[in-house]
Amino acid sequence: MGVCFYLGKKCLLESGLFKKKVIFLGKIFSRPYHSATSALSLEEQFDESPAIHSHEIENCSGRTKGVGIPKRPRLFPLALRVVKTLNWQVTRKMRFHNAEKIHGFAHSIDAFRIIVHMFASAGMEMEAYSLLLDIVCYYEVFNRDMFELFSVLLDSPQHSERSIVVFDVLMKVFAANSMLVNAVDVFFETKKVGLTPNIFSCNFLLKCLMEASKADFVRLLFEDLKINGPSPNVYTYTIMMNFYCKGHFGQAVDIEHATDILKAIEKSGESTSVVTYSTYIYGLCKAGYVDCALVFLRDLKCRNQPLNSYCYNSVIFGFCQQGQLCKALEVFEEMKNHGILPDAYSFSILIDGFCKKGDIENGLHIVHGMLRSDVKLNHVQYSSFFTGLCKVGLIDISLKMFRSLSASGYKHDLISYSTLVNGFSMLGDVDSASKLLEEMINNSFVPDSYTFGMLIHRCCKVGLLEKAIELFNVMWESGLLPNIFVWNVIVDRICKEGYLEQALKLIYEMQDQGIFPNSYTYHAIIKKLCEEKKSEKALGLLPSMLKMDVLHTSCFSSLIDGFVKQSNPKKALILYERMPRLGITPNTVTYTILINLFCQRNKMQQACNIFKDMKKRGFIPDEVTYTCLIDGFCKIHRMDLANLLFDEMMTNGVTPNVKTYTALIAGYKRLGNIDRCYELFDEMKKKRIFPDDIA
Repeated sequence: MGVCFYLGKKCLLESGLFKKKVIFLGKIFSRPYHSATSALSLEEQFDESPAIHSHEIENCSGRTKGVGIPKRPRLFPLALRVVKTLNWQVTRKMRFHNAEKIHGFAHSIDAFRIIVHMFASAGMEMEAYSLLLDIVCYYEVFNRDMFELFSVLLDSPQHSERSIVVFDVLMKVFAANSMLVNAVDVFFETKKVGLTPNIFSCNFLLKCLMEASKADFVRLLFEDLKINGPSPNVYTYTIMMNFYCKGHFGQAVDIEHATDILKAIEKSGESTSVVTYSTYIYGLCKAGYVDCALVFLRDLKCRNQPLNSYCYNSVIFGFCQQGQLCKALEVFEEMKNHGILPDAYSFSILIDGFCKKGDIENGLHIVHGMLRSDVKLNHVQYSSFFTGLCKVGLIDISLKMFRSLSASGYKHDLISYSTLVNGFSMLGDVDSASKLLEEMINNSFVPDSYTFGMLIHRCCKVGLLEKAIELFNVMWESGLLPNIFVWNVIVDRICKEGYLEQALKLIYEMQDQGIFPNSYTYHAIIKKLCEEKKSEKALGLLPSMLKMDVLHTSCFSSLIDGFVKQSNPKKALILYERMPRLGITPNTVTYTILINLFCQRNKMQQACNIFKDMKKRGFIPDEVTYTCLIDGFCKIHRMDLANLLFDEMMTNGVTPNVKTYTALIAGYKRLGNIDRCYELFDEMKKKRIFPDDIA
């Protein structure tokens, strides 16, 4: 079969049919390579039949059947017409899967390869892209080996340079459609046949790899470009600068490699763009080297390098994040003095910084400067103001400003409303927050889960259970599924109000809605049941918790405490012994409850054993734990051991409280050592620990 690139009146003929073995990932494919057939060769094999349109292709008879004179294939005349005219209107109606159905795969891929090469050679890359995308889609749908496509499209090993544009386009097709392993394979296979991909195609692949979090491939491709070509250009370096400075894939900013990129640009002779500089400055600031970023920025200015507001904004933001607002303002003024006009973001950073710090005066000063510069305030700046005013408790001024803007025709957004609702919620002004929330919904703004959650939490905290449930229902009707935090807040309040049966029903309702209770949900109910001396009923919740894998130490501590207070120490100890078997580790609270249990019963040996076990497991006793033991020893007249514990307590940096001193004073009083009682009493006064009625 002949080879031809038909461009204008030029025609190059190369005949031959041969085979080549391709090794990929340990598999050997033996595949014939057909050269792109020339127009002359096509004319020799097929007559000048009328061109076939897409509807004719679909109605064509299938492959030749039986014996006798075979039917002439009708796809190559169409390919010939495209080769001669480069008519995209004819070509775009062709679909590879339709052609394959009628003419078979081998015949169809040959024809399409010819057409793809023609368009690619004529510089019509978009048309070649469309055809290759069609073929790739076919391969994917019919589960053909995508890695074969490279060898299928190769024009001729002896004249492989003719295929370079096709492979550049194929690499883009794979990269743009997230078939990145295939795109990387095309890159390396292209090099294996002695071709050098276009650097712009490589840059596109590099960018796609970076955006898809393929860090290893990014590094591999970049290193190969540096060593084997094509030589990276300024866009390649900018992509890599972005890669190292933006902290992609959850990794930290890699300033060391970013600096190497900057040096590589200078060494290559490429002109560094302002985008590259701004990205590097951003990386320095994100990594916490804001002072270094400022030094670098000033050095660039001295060397008359290109700078823009993005370069300065990163430094301003960096200083604001560190709380160095004066330095941020200094850089802001420096930017203006150097003839670079601040943009809306420049002002926003400073307004947000000052307002979050509660410095409304300087925030207003920035706003005035913004207005003088004819930069209009947007929703972000107004929201920053509202946040700042709320933070310093000036919620009334914030609301007044909000209303004033509304009266002037300004349309508030979701963030402005949410900021004020949250501000009133934090201050405990539930009525104002609720009214704003209602207004917000009436203006077609749907509050998010956080805003609803904040207000529901505040209502529960101040005891407004009915209001909280009302808001809970509004949230539900707004199409927002309450999250676990909101459910827990409601359950906790219901328990505190004493409606335990309703709380239990709510847990089952949560599960019906696909939200599974966590340990906090159950703990609220267990704690309340234990307080009401219904520890056995609380114990009945453990199997459900075990099934959901939400067992937690706090639940066991509450249960143990409940059984202790119900004078059932045996059940408390059984629970304590079961904890390790269930994978639950006791904490300081658990140990203290048990130590107190034994101390109250004058079983000091058992109490000391638990105390030793507690320290052995790495838990640090607090003042409550020490006080329980000290009180226990004082009650059995072992003041020597009580004093040893008191000294250990002080040595470990645990401050005694009024109950600790009261226990010691009571112990010495029982022994008649009144002088020591007065000494301890004076010691309390010196430490500003005020005695209670018992002391």
